[in-house]
Amino acid sequence: MRLVQETEAEDERAIEVYRDLKHSLRVPVVASLFQAYAAWPRFLDALWRRLRPSLLAASFLERSQIISNAAVDSISVWPVTDHASALSIRHSAREVARMRDLVELYHHLNPKLLIIASAVDGALANGVIGGLGNTGPRKPGASYDIGYDHRTVSVAFSNEREAPLRVRSIFEDMKATADIAWIDAEHRAIATSPDWLEIWWRDCKPTYADPRRAEIRDRLRAQGRAAAGELPYRLALSADLLSDLGLQAPEREQITQTNRVFCESLPGLIIDTAIARKGLGAG
Repeated sequence: MRLVQETEAEDERAIEVYRDLKHSLRVPVVASLFQAYAAWPRFLDALWRRLRPSLLAASFLERSQIISNAAVDSISVWPVTDHASALSIRHSAREVARMRDLVELYHHLNPKLLIIASAVDGALANGVIGGLGNTGPRKPGASYDIGYDHRTVSVAFSNEREAPLRVRSIFEDMKATADIAWIDAEHRAIATSPDWLEIWWRDCKPTYADPRRAEIRDRLRAQGRAAAGELPYRLALSADLLSDLGLQAPEREQITQTNRVFCESLPGLIIDTAIARKGLGAG
């Protein structure tokens, strides 16, 4: 899978989408999902123009909040220690506050990404998805409102190859435990504080052996699919459109399979974020 990072983006369409994406979602980084789409700049541009109106609608924001809340409720079955108190021994209050800001960023962002990836999966499979109509603009102060603005959050990522030994060891343990080939951006962001990574993983790792984790993941995935089907504006990605974009059958299949990686991984990331959030006493 090729990810086009912000510093590597050269196509003007991708650069413009990245800029508008961060502004629309009020985030400081471009998520890996969109970095993956950017491997096909014309696809990214066409997708964003069709997707953006739905992302600003009240119903989309409300559905993403429902998924966030479901994750928070679901992880209550597991004991999570007081990460904030443990971290405060070696870290300043400002550093712990930055960690809380970081988990809040992903707490709000990942459910949106799950809905987006689910919508793209449905549109690629069936040509079109959504189109139920907009219930109106967001209402400032409502429970689902995007009133938060994460664009000032400081986000850095640990490099797998250059990280300290203790971080690389945890990364390898994560790969073996979760049966994954690489470490997601969210986990690499946590790893910029090795103490935090260590404390969080100590509570998170046992959940991978708990059958309830798969049940929670399946419920979140189903909620993402349901929300995708209820997008207020139609997302059309027909074979004819993709062909007009210069994407032949092998490339369309590659896009589909790349997108499904995120459909599978995002529910787990939402769970991991909820655990980190509970440990820090965020929210």
